[in-house]
Amino acid sequence: MGAFRNDPWLYEAILSEQQAQIRESRKLQQGTRARSEKIRTYNFQQDRVTDHRTRESISNLSQFLMVGGEGLDELIEGLLVQERHQTMELSLEGWEERERQRER
Repeated sequence: MGAFRNDPWLYEAILSEQQAQIRESRKLQQGTRARSEKIRTYNFQQDRVTDHRTRESISNLSQFLMVGGEGLDELIEGLLVQERHQTMELSLEGWEERERQRER
């Protein structure tokens, strides 16, 4: 951190890059907040739950709604995998951008 104190421009550049990454991460978490942006649909007639974020459907709605049911765990696991994938993509994009800046 000592080197950053001597170079305020470098400190500001790194700080703004970190803030941009945080904003992008928050934007991914929030989505568009539009009413059409569904999270999950419970279809009782077809006995199915669909999570629109992972595009995953699970049959046996009554089992899903029970406390301790495995269906919700499956959906959460899918979301965690998707989040890890997005985090890796953002990290890779940040790394590639830093490499491009070094080459200049």
